[in-house]
Amino acid sequence: MKKKIFFAFAILFALAMFPMEASGSSMVRVLVDGEQINFSNQQPAVIDGRTLVPVRGVFEHIGFNVDWNRATQTVTLTRARDVVVITLGSRQFLTNNNVHMLDVPAQAINSSTMLPIRSVLESVGYHVGWDSPTQTVIISSVPLHLASPVPPLPTPFAANTPASRAAVTMTTEDVVRSRANGGAISNEGLIVFELELLRACRQ
Repeated sequence: MKKKIFFAFAILFALAMFPMEASGSSMVRVLVDGEQINFSNQQPAVIDGRTLVPVRGVFEHIGFNVDWNRATQTVTLTRARDVVVITLGSRQFLTNNNVHMLDVPAQAINSSTMLPIRSVLESVGYHVGWDSPTQTVIISSVPLHLASPVPPLPTPFAANTPASRAAVTMTTEDVVRSRANGGAISNEGLIVFELELLRACRQ
């Protein structure tokens, strides 16, 4: 009995040490011509009702060079004949020397320049939409009605499936290793795992 309780607390401690990111509708996805962008650092975020997206991840994906000038607090995006200049803290930005406006000023979050990206992308010829059910920013080089459909969110990890039952039998080391590597187990699977441990403690 004491061994089971110790084992349960060890697992719960491991879970607390390696929290997973929120999944599903709480995460904002960004698709460019049907391809999802994987951001290496700061993720898109909803702040004060506005969806802010890292500039570098999106614009490098579509072939722009991204340069940061610390002295002037500006980001310069260049591709062929297009030149975009964005200044932190300003709602104005320049595309090919023409002034455009942002909904909210560009800002730095975790060393990434973040902004509502629609205006900037539309200024260089892209079409931008929002799919609310999947929390997805849609960026397309063609009009949105001709764009690829938004793929569905990954199927939730169902309880009492072979995968969830496998999660229940994992060891402490497996769980720690999984969480440390970014979380190969879904929240639902870990909940099943924790419930099984609690049941075991009662026996």
